[in-house]
Amino acid sequence: MPRRTRLIATAGLLLTLATAAGLRVLDRPGPPEPPAPWPIHATDITYTGISRPADRQSRSFSFTLRAEATSRTPVTVETLRQGYRSLRTHVTPRLPTTLRSGHPHRITVTMTVRSCKDLPLDAGLPFLDVTLRNVRARQEISEILGAAYAHDLTQALRTICRPTPAPRHSGTAHSHHPVTSFRGDTGSMSPAAPRSGNRT
Repeated sequence: MPRRTRLIATAGLLLTLATAAGLRVLDRPGPPEPPAPWPIHATDITYTGISRPADRQSRSFSFTLRAEATSRTPVTVETLRQGYRSLRTHVTPRLPTTLRSGHPHRITVTMTVRSCKDLPLDAGLPFLDVTLRNVRARQEISEILGAAYAHDLTQALRTICRPTPAPRHSGTAHSHHPVTSFRGDTGSMSPAAPRSGNRT
């Protein structure tokens, strides 16, 4: 085989081998994507304040939360409860609701007092029990909403459960009429003379 022909054949073989190696590299899968974060690490729930003050007649009050997913993976809020049996909880919008990054949700929580017997009138660290779910897991957490929530919850429970103080009357009910006494047998009355000194 002429030398030129051999060189051309060798070059063609090397090109074929290089092409095959390149195709194998392209077919090789890339590094796996990192798993989705745990739901509790991908959700932000913040207390934003009282939306309807405590009412003694309906025995209820409402407050709002701001909830948002903090990663690209959506998170679903399945349930939201509180730990006091004497309080009934109603959530708007109805759960479950799905949270997405960049789209905060406004959640309104209405609590109705069924009995004041077991409720603390000085809530120290109140929390809400929240169930979260995403593609990785389903988790239940106790969400502590901070000092503002503790203060507002305490004030609401005191408004509903503490009795209304009785009105105070001004002044005193003591009489200022002079003391009178009967004199002798005449039947007339005259102011009693004040006592002074000791009798001898």
